[in-house]
Amino acid sequence: ASALRERLLLSRLDFTTLLLVKRRPYDSEQPFMDAHHLHNPPGGAVYRLSPVRPDGTLTPVVDSLGDGIYRDLCLSWDARRLLFSFGNGNDSWDGQQSYHIYEVEPDGQGLRQLTTGTHNDCEPIYLPTGQVGFTSDRGEHFVMCGAARHAANLWIMEGDGSAPRQLSFNCFNDFNPSVLPDGRIIYDRWEYNERSVTSLHKPFTMHSDGTQVAPYYGSATIRPNVVMFPRAVPGSHRVMGLFTAHHGQTHGPIGLMDPARAFDGPEGIESLTPEVPITGEKAEDSRFGWYSDPWPLSETTYLCSYTPTVLPWVPNSWAIYVGDRHGS
Repeated sequence: ASALRERLLLSRLDFTTLLLVKRRPYDSEQPFMDAHHLHNPPGGAVYRLSPVRPDGTLTPVVDSLGDGIYRDLCLSWDARRLLFSFGNGNDSWDGQQSYHIYEVEPDGQGLRQLTTGTHNDCEPIYLPTGQVGFTSDRGEHFVMCGAARHAANLWIMEGDGSAPRQLSFNCFNDFNPSVLPDGRIIYDRWEYNERSVTSLHKPFTMHSDGTQVAPYYGSATIRPNVVMFPRAVPGSHRVMGLFTAHHGQTHGPIGLMDPARAFDGPEGIESLTPEVPITGEKAEDSRFGWYSDPWPLSETTYLCSYTPTVLPWVPNSWAIYVGDRHGS
């Protein structure tokens, strides 16, 4: 039965090549810290897996930029170009290595760097306008909590890296952007305005010119405390995300959001991995492993990173999985 289940799941992957990143677990105590800085250990590369099977061949796409972290893959609409971030966040802006955005062809040809400078530029996305959205701490805000950490906001630039322009002006972090089918940007927003001190990271939307900023789901919802990696589900009006905590590593259950059912509260979400708890402010224990970085293929099937370990920071424990809403 187990072998049949795996065969059926793998048969849903109707593509021949998968782009992925290898890296070490982030050393973060809050989700926003993943996005730009702190002391994440370097190492890894961008790879292609083909065929998309456990016995497929891993081929490096980019692995020669030096001692840093490869992250934030985004494939262009025509699958001919690939954006990613590389570096190791530098919150001092002292000329040491920062995150920058690069573009390359999926076979590793035509590598070019799009952003430069002492600030951190991360999380690039292709926009339908031909421009590139990204997150950056160029706005020079400080997070008003704990140590003196710079906050990232949403920015936009031309496809060649020119004419960067700030889209959001939050004094906390705006991060994890992706594009909805109607062209809006959906992203995580951390703010204190008329919300609790820790129930803070929930999806917002805006147009690609920075107008019409609006909450998407859960601004007054305690559980899930944080929603990360919001991504539109193909062929659906729903959005998939990771339900995680304000304090702790970035992991948790995978679920769907449907604000047409409820703008706040449990009625507006559905957990696809109900064995893993939906947490409040602090991460809770799970004896069924942990999920991260969900990528929806449909309302029932997704790709993700997963570790079967109780402790999510165990080295060499995370791998890429395909799963479905039935627990397979």
